[in-house]
Amino acid sequence: MNIGGVPQNRLPQNRPVKAGGGVDAPQQAQTVAPQLPQQQPGADVQVMSNALSSIFTGIVNFFKSAFNWIANLFKGNSGTSTAGTVPVSPQPPVVTQPQQPVDTTQPQQPVNPAQQPGANWQTIASQYKLQPTEANVHAFLAEVQAYQTDGALGPGSADAGAIKDLQSVLAKWGYQVSATGQYDAATSQAMIAFKQANGLKQTYLAADGNFAVNEYADKATLEFIMKKLEAEMAQQPQAPVVPQPAPQQPAPQPQVNYAAVAAQYKIEASEANVNAFLAEVKAYQTQGTLGPGSADTAAIRDLQDALTRLGFQVPITSQFDAATSQAVMAFKQVNGLHQTYKNQNGNWAINEYAEPQTLQVIMAKLQAQMAQQQPAAQPAPQPAPQPQAPVAQPAPQQPAASQVNHAAVAAQYKIEASEANVNAFLAEVKSYQTDGALGPGSDQKQAITDLQTVLQKWGFAVTPNGSFDDATTKAVMEYKKQNGVHQTYKSADGSWAVNEYADKATLAHIMQKLEAEIKKAS
Repeated sequence: MNIGGVPQNRLPQNRPVKAGGGVDAPQQAQTVAPQLPQQQPGADVQVMSNALSSIFTGIVNFFKSAFNWIANLFKGNSGTSTAGTVPVSPQPPVVTQPQQPVDTTQPQQPVNPAQQPGANWQTIASQYKLQPTEANVHAFLAEVQAYQTDGALGPGSADAGAIKDLQSVLAKWGYQVSATGQYDAATSQAMIAFKQANGLKQTYLAADGNFAVNEYADKATLEFIMKKLEAEMAQQPQAPVVPQPAPQQPAPQPQVNYAAVAAQYKIEASEANVNAFLAEVKAYQTQGTLGPGSADTAAIRDLQDALTRLGFQVPITSQFDAATSQAVMAFKQVNGLHQTYKNQNGNWAINEYAEPQTLQVIMAKLQAQMAQQQPAAQPAPQPAPQPQAPVAQPAPQQPAASQVNHAAVAAQYKIEASEANVNAFLAEVKSYQTDGALGPGSDQKQAITDLQTVLQKWGFAVTPNGSFDDATTKAVMEYKKQNGVHQTYKSADGSWAVNEYADKATLAHIMQKLEAEIKKAS
């Protein structure tokens, strides 16, 4: 990889690993005040205030973070490496003890040990505070020289984009560093702290005999960061969107003033009821709930369309406005839905948020409505092009088998008409919303741009414009066919279907391919 390169007037600052485990990484101290729903006094049907709006604008999608990190490394790898001269004498930033300044007007080469045995090792070891052995100084010089060919980032690196990505990841993990694109002192200190916290060290020893830790993000460090990102992504796969930290609701701990919370939100004042209220509000952040302040305009539009088809009058505005709030509450009342907590009068509360339970019932109603309709005559199935999956409704739930007209669904979407195949089709479409699929109608412009950029780099005819257009549709389908990626259901002709959605399996395949190319290039 060639992400940065080491300038000729910089060498790493060395910090020995302390016996007690080194320096603790900085801890984030930010706490976001809870934003909770408002209750209407004396009413069974309550409307939460817009105080919860900030919950939805801060929802994180870590998959995007990892995707961008790997894509940016891949982009940075296309350049050429810096000159092969080993950086030498000028001093790095001081970490522990001041060092004498060195003339930096002209770069100096380290003295060739073979030409001047003895004194040369002591000079280099003394200058860089190394253990003064021939083998150790050799290890030091070899590692520094490798920084130019392995794409290390450090003081003086010119790749502002790669540095900013590195700073963003370190900041996300709690290190005190700003994403400036400059490898400044704060970045150096954060990198040293990260290495110490994760047991990373150099290949050479400091003067005290312990392995050194310096401020360079070398090949081993960058690979460790990538593995850490992959592990986090595997634990929490989401749509490729640049993440923002989600607000945290106060945990039900002794410091919670249950009476105050109950009074503020006009709910029953028992400890169990307040805890149920807090738990439900907190769950809104992770369960795909729609409500006032939600930023997912496509999902809101689908919800409004579904409510309209079910007979509730709501304009299709793509905004979770007052009319949508009233329609959601009316739907809940008609269908016997309520919250997990109670109002002051002891009745179950009903609010305006479309949480998973509500979305599940909406989808079941729509499926039942579709099953009652006679399917229109369809032309004979054709093997190409492959059928396209419908735009998914917000957080749909799989209906019971008795509610699905399998023949109608199969005819409509030109898929094999067996019950198992139709169920596989419906399950996959449902998963697009929870697994972060990209496809026609997706409004995640940056994620789509990233996908288009990678596909274009691999030779597919697509322009990075942030819109999932026809060219992107064709490129995704072609990529799947070339790489043996297909859907979990079959087309009407019995072959595995290939559609235009960049689903979880497709994105994972792209990530693996990027990783392989990065490792090969490094």
